[in-house]
Order: sequence, then C-alpha cells, then structure tokens
Amino acid sequence: MDIILAEEIGKLIAIAILTLPPLWLILKKAGFNPWLSFMAIIPPAGVGIIIVALFLGFKDWPNNKGTQ
Repeated sequence: MDIILAEEIGKLIAIAILTLPPLWLILKKAGFNPWLSFMAIIPPAGVGIIIVALFLGFKDWPNNKGTQ
C-alpha cells in the first residue's frame, strides 16, 4: 500500500514540475499574475489545469486592452 501511494505522489510531483514552468510563462506574458499557475496542481485528475484553461479562455487579457 505504501509503495503504491509513493508512486502516485511521485507522479503528481513529476506532473507539477512539467506543467508549472510553461504555465508560469504563459500567464506572465499574458499580463496575469504568474502565481496562478500553482492552481494547476489541484487534484483530482487535472481539475486545476481545467480551471486555469477556463480562466485564460474567458478572461479579458490585460495586455490586449488597447486593440479592442
């Protein structure tokens, strides 16, 4: 039981390491607070990534206000 739990925690840490830096850069270049990228590690099964994607998809981008 402990081995399975350790493997799952290891997978979550690996996913966090792989997804946080790109999200950090995307949010920073879009003009949002890059600390929002830590929402992507909310379990279960990528719910945090969906939240971040919806946030980016439906929010007015701060660096795009002069073009509309």
